[in-house]
Amino acid sequence: MKVQISEKFAPMFKPKRIKVYFGGRGGMKTVSFAKIALITVAMYKRRFLCLREFMNSIEDSVHAVLQAEVATLGLQARFRLRNSYIE
Repeated sequence: MKVQISEKFAPMFKPKRIKVYFGGRGGMKTVSFAKIALITVAMYKRRFLCLREFMNSIEDSVHAVLQAEVATLGLQARFRLRNSYIE
């Protein structure tokens, strides 16, 4: 599998327990983090917690982006997509 991610997210692949990125809109953070999270979980069977500053419901969360990226990356066999969570 070959996936392109912006160079500014390269530190995400270095060992560190907690990683935080700040920034405004339009920086491709949500999609990039979704790809990074799904690849990391699929390869290393790790847990990944995604948080946002404001989230009123699961529809406002990154859940839809994660579901879309599972399909884009062809990882449907590795994840079970549910209405409010992903296993």
